Amino acid sequence: MADSIRKRITDQLLARLGGDTVTPMPTGLGTVKITKNRTSPISSSDLPSYSVYFLHNMPKPIGDPRRAVVNQNHLTIEVRIIANGNDDALDAHDQWVILRMGTADRLPQSDGSHLTLGIVEGETFFESLEGSQEERTVHRIQWVVEFQSLRADMTKSQWEVLPK
Repeated sequence: MADSIRKRITDQLLARLGGDTVTPMPTGLGTVKITKNRTSPISSSDLPSYSVYFLHNMPKPIGDPRRAVVNQNHLTIEVRIIANGNDDALDAHDQWVILRMGTADRLPQSDGSHLTLGIVEGETFFESLEGSQEERTVHRIQWVVEFQSLRADMTKSQWEVLPK
């Protein structure tokens, strides 16, 4: 079975956070562990870390709701940043995540079409991680990703089936 659009979006955003040849990850951030899961690393050697995962999807039929072929989706993705220290320790990480996610507006596909219609920053939550010997801080930045999919097939966007 082919990958869903949600999985392809998450995979591309995960790759963006690691940097690339055009925009490498700043050296001041240290070695960042980037994962695609909801669980938190426990060991200090795993920090700082970024976790990317989707929270929920709100599909809305386009056209007649009883016969719609295409859904307009609003997918909420969260990037969780965990590091040793206080909020100041996460400031540079926040800037990097916002830069990379904020410039990901329309994710490309291999055929030249776009996987997403837009990505907009949502809420940010600031928390401390209790129960640790060291001071750890967590920032969770939510992003709303807009995309279209076929109503009965989450692996295809309308751009992949309509004639070009």
